Amino acid sequence: MLMARQLANPFPDHLLAVVAFWACLLFLGDGLVATPNAVTVSAHLLGSIAVACAVFRILELSHPDTGVIRLSPSQVDRLVLRPGDEADAEPETGGSTDRVALRT
Repeated sequence: MLMARQLANPFPDHLLAVVAFWACLLFLGDGLVATPNAVTVSAHLLGSIAVACAVFRILELSHPDTGVIRLSPSQVDRLVLRPGDEADAEPETGGSTDRVALRT
């Protein structure tokens, strides 16, 4: 399962190029029309940071086993299980699920 997830590239490169080109055209078109003052410059700066963070997150989460943001493989495998396979799945050893009674 891990090898299949690592070999697959869920985010196509040409889609990233189209989205980046589209964002550049939008910022260029708006920047040419807007008057350069502190509000428009800061709005363009914050907008470009937001687009860059969104692209970074998409690229990071397209490979969940490597990179800065890593997902636990056991949790991803648990999400992939079919509903009928839940009874056959191995229990996780991450923590205790016993409840502790509190004395009052």
